[in-house]
Amino acid sequence: MNSIDATVFVPDPRKLTRCRGCRERIFFATTRDGRNIPIDEKHASDGNLAIAPVPHGQTPHAEVVRPAQADGMRAAGVPTWRAHF
Repeated sequence: MNSIDATVFVPDPRKLTRCRGCRERIFFATTRDGRNIPIDEKHASDGNLAIAPVPHGQTPHAEVVRPAQADGMRAAGVPTWRAHF
């Protein structure tokens, strides 16, 4: 496993749920202040969230990244995500 693989988050299929409003598949992450935030199931080419891999069974942590940071992440093969709002 290379260093990029260790930094790529993949949603746990068992943690996926459906949005009550639109029925799209989502998962939940926590914000810096401990609040739950719904995240789209698939990463986004225009996403502004970084989600770090977490040990099995733990809730992932979402961090807002600046546009240049997001561009750099995507260039390095690390996906960015979007909140499901």
